[in-house]
Amino acid sequence: MIPFDISKLSVEHVMLKGVTTGSGGRVSIVDDDKSTDDKEVYKQVPSDWSIVRRFAKVNEASRFLNPVLSAVAYYDGKMIALEMHALGNAAEDEMELGGVITRWKSQIEKNVAVLIEATKEGEWFVDGFSVYKLAEGQEEYLSTDGRFQSIPVESYKLITMDSRVFSLPESRVALKYSTKGDIMTPSISAISPPIWKSLTTIGSKEMKKSKDDTGVCHTTVSNHQFDRVDSLLAVNVDFALKAARELSEVFGFASIEPLNLDYLMVELGTVNLPTVDASIRKTMDIGIQFTHAMSWLIGLIHKSNSLESYIAVRGVMKYLTGHGIYRKKAFESSSVYKSGYSINDIPQMSIDDAIDSYQDRLKDMDFSEWMRLNRMEENRGRKSRLDSIAGLMTDDD
Repeated sequence: MIPFDISKLSVEHVMLKGVTTGSGGRVSIVDDDKSTDDKEVYKQVPSDWSIVRRFAKVNEASRFLNPVLSAVAYYDGKMIALEMHALGNAAEDEMELGGVITRWKSQIEKNVAVLIEATKEGEWFVDGFSVYKLAEGQEEYLSTDGRFQSIPVESYKLITMDSRVFSLPESRVALKYSTKGDIMTPSISAISPPIWKSLTTIGSKEMKKSKDDTGVCHTTVSNHQFDRVDSLLAVNVDFALKAARELSEVFGFASIEPLNLDYLMVELGTVNLPTVDASIRKTMDIGIQFTHAMSWLIGLIHKSNSLESYIAVRGVMKYLTGHGIYRKKAFESSSVYKSGYSINDIPQMSIDDAIDSYQDRLKDMDFSEWMRLNRMEENRGRKSRLDSIAGLMTDDD
């Protein structure tokens, strides 16, 4: 874990031109060093997409005709919060109020004082998105072997430094993993960032769908959540691709060897795994148990010695517990067909027969039903056009 150091936190006032989620998140700021009286020059500052999305939602705009006064917070060189002046284009860094020249003090700057006061006591850590303190002695076991434990955390979400509610800490949980020690090798423990609100519900949505032939839900495999996840869910190809992309840039290609990408290439018959159909990527088991993948990631967290590497592993870990797992029996015959039926019971139809059947249905259709289908087609076409326009706007940014 990375200890929190208030001296690495800084706030700057800038003239902001716009924000975009493109390239993972960027903020366009006036470059005072290169700008002249005749021409403004902008620099693109990397930002997390969540900061950009929050800024656009709060201010109901992502680009401005004229640059607006804004405050940017950085921790160790990484942007952590962004706030626009309430007066927008009319705002100035220094304004005269009642004959007194006053410099704008953003809510971010006010919350820096809140953070200083809150972190005076105890041992605080930072993960690039939050500042947090562990509640030791309140662990909850997540696996039968006791290696995985959930630890309550008191956390301040840095992205909300632009808000007055920042002074109210959040209750979140971190994941603790302990190796099995022996006489020769002592046990080693590593703790993840506080990514989750709860670890006892991971995979619950997918597990509720997991039923046997009798329709009984398999949620009683174990009293421990991670045992249930290992039993009922599998890690998919999408996770392997994200982990390979994000972690190889920080830790090198040797670090992603456990993902067995060569095996996946042989199984799928291609060296270009990202081009595999999304439905296959989401529902193909890569042969690694959920708990093995999680312990591997926590091991990388333990080795991380920079904020950049910590943030990379944090993102992959969050993806694993969300989009990186799927229900193992999703495509077994018992899950697809009703009891006693198989693919042999489904009548096969040629394309010509399907077209004739559709045309016969149109002949028998009343006017109201025809109008409903016609509106559906029009809405589908309108959505496609809107998606295309949105893509062009993102590219321009």
